[in-house]
Amino acid sequence: MRSIVGSAALALFAMFVAFDGVRAQSPDLLAAADRLLEVQAPKEMLEDIAGKISVSLPPSQRQAYVDAMTEPAFVERFNGAARDALAKHFTLEELDALAEFYQRPVARSAMAKMGDYMASLMPFIQTEMVGIASRLQENREIEQQLEQEQ
Repeated sequence: MRSIVGSAALALFAMFVAFDGVRAQSPDLLAAADRLLEVQAPKEMLEDIAGKISVSLPPSQRQAYVDAMTEPAFVERFNGAARDALAKHFTLEELDALAEFYQRPVARSAMAKMGDYMASLMPFIQTEMVGIASRLQENREIEQQLEQEQ
């Protein structure tokens, strides 16, 4: 009985994974993702974000960070990953709506401010990540002590 249930679960999982992959490769979804990426201009977005975030780095690391984030091979990989992720997670209707939104002047204006917004948040995120990592390490040490005492 267990093997039948396990086989059925495995088959359902395989069908889900196969369906998910087919949807991600749909020509219509990929074309819609391409349209959205064209109006989003990821290369310019990466350049803007890299330049603004780099000011929070030590001066000796700034240019290397900008260079890495704007290197043509990285931008191409980013575009490919973004295209696949868009086609996987959004419907055709959603992608079309987003592309229509990003073509509007007010959307372009708002998105031009995203780099400043992200750069403003980055020090907070970095500080919080250090605090979270520290708390996790402390919890891990406490758990290890408790395990040793048992």
